[in-house]
Amino acid sequence: MDLGLGFNRALRILKLDGSAVEESARDPGMTTVVFVMILLAALGSAIGLLIQTGEVVGAVFGIIGGLIGGIIGLLIATLLTWIVAMIFGGKADFMELWRPYGLVSIVGVITGILAAVPAVGQILNIVIFLYLLVVSVVIIKHVYDFSIGKAVGVVVVELAIILVIAIVLAMLFGAAMFASIGALPIQ
Repeated sequence: MDLGLGFNRALRILKLDGSAVEESARDPGMTTVVFVMILLAALGSAIGLLIQTGEVVGAVFGIIGGLIGGIIGLLIATLLTWIVAMIFGGKADFMELWRPYGLVSIVGVITGILAAVPAVGQILNIVIFLYLLVVSVVIIKHVYDFSIGKAVGVVVVELAIILVIAIVLAMLFGAAMFASIGALPIQ
């Protein structure tokens, strides 16, 4: 496990360097580094939580939850992207996509801490999210050897799927909430 190389590649990917994406995708040694990046992102979130609340116990649980949630979230996001890319004709395997995606999860250190800054932090996190969409396009382009248009298509379809799932879940939870307080008649 070469953390220095992992950080270098993560920064290069964030600078939209396609060769860093390709190197990371093909390097099984980056698999372990991805877990370290997720842990560091969880630490960033815990620091942000500690700044916001001042509660050490909450920050400790934030690290544990952030680590578990980060791994599960990365697996789900990568799986969704991988499936959509395969529909678009992609030939790379799951891990070739997972490694570069996982390396850029280091951004979670920054977004976790920024979350503690009222208003400005949230605005900056939106800007970071939009930039990460661009990073995703570059990763997809280089992992799957797609054109930019095809890579953008994968991201747009993926976002549409996520939006539909979010709307369905919001409707289900909303209906359950209103039913639990008796606002909706249940037959």
